[in-house]
Amino acid sequence: MDECPGRRLATGKNGRVRLVDAPFEQPLGYRRAGDVWARQRRWARLRTASFKQFYMLEALAGGAVPLALAAFVVVALELPFPAVLVPLIIWYGAEAALAWTAGWHLSWRSPFAWMLRDLLLPVLWILGWLGTGVVWRGHHISTVESESAV
Repeated sequence: MDECPGRRLATGKNGRVRLVDAPFEQPLGYRRAGDVWARQRRWARLRTASFKQFYMLEALAGGAVPLALAAFVVVALELPFPAVLVPLIIWYGAEAALAWTAGWHLSWRSPFAWMLRDLLLPVLWILGWLGTGVVWRGHHISTVESESAV
């Protein structure tokens, strides 16, 4: 029986799977912004191809939707502009508390990175629906099931 390379990598040489009890920082090393974006786009496309019904819900992930709704409420209720900062502080304050509690990297730049991430998530979500394949390490991989595979 042939074993796929992914399975060997996931289980290691001795075939044992090791599970962790808490999330940990992944030591991926330095990556260019374009490489990070390509990786995120590739995984979005793969999630779309694999789990359409769940991927639809990812549009609600991140802070963009709830913070946009909060801003809409502030405007609709004609509250003073600084009231828009309250949901922002609560949202990203909670994320900072999580990062601090988990021992993840946290700096004064973190909230700005989180805001940028939350602005880009809807764009990434749309890009996940576009195309019929991904490029991984220079190889074009189709995410469309071929007639012969059926």
